[in-house]
Amino acid sequence: MIDIIIPVFNNWKYTKKCIDSVIKNTKDYNLIVIDNGSSDDTATELKKLDVKVITNKANLGFVKAINQGLLNTKNDVVLLNNDTEVSKRWLEKIKKTKGDLIGVKSSVEMQNNLPFISFFCVFIKRKVVDDVGYLDENIEVGLGDDLDYCIRALKAGYTLNKADVLVQHNHRTTISKVDNIDFIGQKNHNYVLNKHKKKIYVAVLNQGNIRADLNLVLMRMMQDGRHSLKITYPSLKDIAHNRNQIVKDFLKSGYDYLLMLDDDTVPQHNILDLVYLDKDIIGVPYPQWNEGDIYWVVMDKVEDGYKAIPIKERGGLKKVDALGTGCILIARRVLEEIKAPFMRKWSDEGLAEIGLDFYFCDKAREKGFEVWCHWNYPCEHYKNIGLMQVLKLINKS
Repeated sequence: MIDIIIPVFNNWKYTKKCIDSVIKNTKDYNLIVIDNGSSDDTATELKKLDVKVITNKANLGFVKAINQGLLNTKNDVVLLNNDTEVSKRWLEKIKKTKGDLIGVKSSVEMQNNLPFISFFCVFIKRKVVDDVGYLDENIEVGLGDDLDYCIRALKAGYTLNKADVLVQHNHRTTISKVDNIDFIGQKNHNYVLNKHKKKIYVAVLNQGNIRADLNLVLMRMMQDGRHSLKITYPSLKDIAHNRNQIVKDFLKSGYDYLLMLDDDTVPQHNILDLVYLDKDIIGVPYPQWNEGDIYWVVMDKVEDGYKAIPIKERGGLKKVDALGTGCILIARRVLEEIKAPFMRKWSDEGLAEIGLDFYFCDKAREKGFEVWCHWNYPCEHYKNIGLMQVLKLINKS
């Protein structure tokens, strides 16, 4: 059984449409309505319906009302705004969608940016509530509570997704009437960003020739505002010495994460999104050209070495055995544990058996750390020409 929690404050005509659509289009559910001190016909009309009603004498705001609902259930829940209308089989489709927090599409809001799901309609598994807790009541009225909760859920290891379900949303019919709502919204936004802000040490490995488009990426990162960044441009030789010196400097800095970028590897999306996932090691795919073949540098470990991840296993966030260090984000806890992390593994005959990137991943996994790849964040890799473009041409992407 799923409990559907609907906070309401006045606007009975919208609330009635919402409840009618739930009753018409939903099976196997309980409905919990939190009346936040309505002064119109809401209280009277709710008494006519076969629903559980929690009545507040005053408007406590969206966040506190939702938490009241969560306190009154031990089931999986759907949080639903009262200015929405659900469609046929909406809940069945949501339940069939993989993930721990499931959002939906809206006629107004089509946001799909990590790590955000709008809570105008969201399904949350009970285990998430039990583990992550309730909405943050420091977030006044609403606005920003969903972003905060999604970040907290991601850090706890839960997954976000969106169902192929369209929910009609008459956006902000209630909250727009709150005095100074724009000011409150900005204050909430700043509170959430500061709450989850991290210090990122960015090292761009180079030999004096950094691509112009990578510099543009770095400029956008500096303007991002979600985290504090320090960008360095180490150019020592050899590469193992350079990477280990970077780690030494990073550990002295007191920063939370080390982001290493090669001067010829250009992210196509904002890598800072991945900080919210709080993974031990997380990299992104970029193509490599070796011995006449082009492949993505994301690997499974096999008996005789490594092999590129098959196409059918790509997509989204996936745990992997090894990946390249051309664009990699590493948590401080990993580098505090692994001494001299970037070294090649040599055979008794003096031959390099494992490169420093894969060997680093091996050592990290032996220590119990996890290696992840987010396939939705590819990088261009330039070797005189862009290898992503070559992959497209030869249909090997």
